[in-house]
Amino acid sequence: MSEPVGTLTTLRAARPTGRRRGYSRRRAMGNVGAVLVGIVLVLTWQWASGRVLDELWVSKPTAIWTALVQLLTAGDLARHAPTTLYEATAGFVVGAVPGALLGLVLGRNQMLASIARPYLVGFYSTPRLALAPLFIIWFGIDAPMKIYFTATVVFFPVFLTAFTGAAEVPPQMLDTIRLMKAGRLFAYRHVILPSTMVWIIAGFRQSVPHAVTGAVVGELVASNRGLGFLLIQAAGQFNTAKLFAVLFVLIAIALVSYELLGVLEHRLLRWKKSGSGELDALG
Repeated sequence: MSEPVGTLTTLRAARPTGRRRGYSRRRAMGNVGAVLVGIVLVLTWQWASGRVLDELWVSKPTAIWTALVQLLTAGDLARHAPTTLYEATAGFVVGAVPGALLGLVLGRNQMLASIARPYLVGFYSTPRLALAPLFIIWFGIDAPMKIYFTATVVFFPVFLTAFTGAAEVPPQMLDTIRLMKAGRLFAYRHVILPSTMVWIIAGFRQSVPHAVTGAVVGELVASNRGLGFLLIQAAGQFNTAKLFAVLFVLIAIALVSYELLGVLEHRLLRWKKSGSGELDALG
């Protein structure tokens, strides 16, 4: 016996809402759990410092908080943080955009991928830090060196995800496009790019911490400004509290950037079912 149409419609409309509510509830509980674990870790750290662990090596949360306030009131963060943010952002754009475009092209062209493969693998296998002296010769020690160095760090995570996404576009969709006598540009715009966008944004989110890391590593190699410079300064003074304070600022920058890209993902990929899973292992 079939159910009334009205009942079926109500049930179908309620199912996605129920899934969204369940996902939101689990997400909220996860956030609360993360906060509680953080509080326990901080309290344990505070107690163990000077008792179980030498405070010289690990400092303590209260001392780190004091150092962070001093960095804020003295204007050190206001002077140095924008430099690192600029280098990381510019390096991200310079590395991520070509990485996504090249991944799209090579993912759909096996001949070009075969030609480019040995060069890409060779460059990918080169330790990034080994490139720093060469970049100093080419660009000096100012912002351009950090930007291009960061771009080399960001390029491959985006390229690899875009390449994989483009290579795994469902063949049935492309066959349909060919039957419609559509051109290559139409296929890229309406099939390949939308199908690969999930992968590209996943690559973007994975590359955000790499962008911050690249900028800071470039500053550690040679700089007189930036959060990397503050790290060197704190290490030279054996000021562990200041060093941890700068590290936590860097972590905060990476987390905020990661979440902002999550908002962008949600807006661009509204067709995804809420709660169907994050794009990467960290989400």
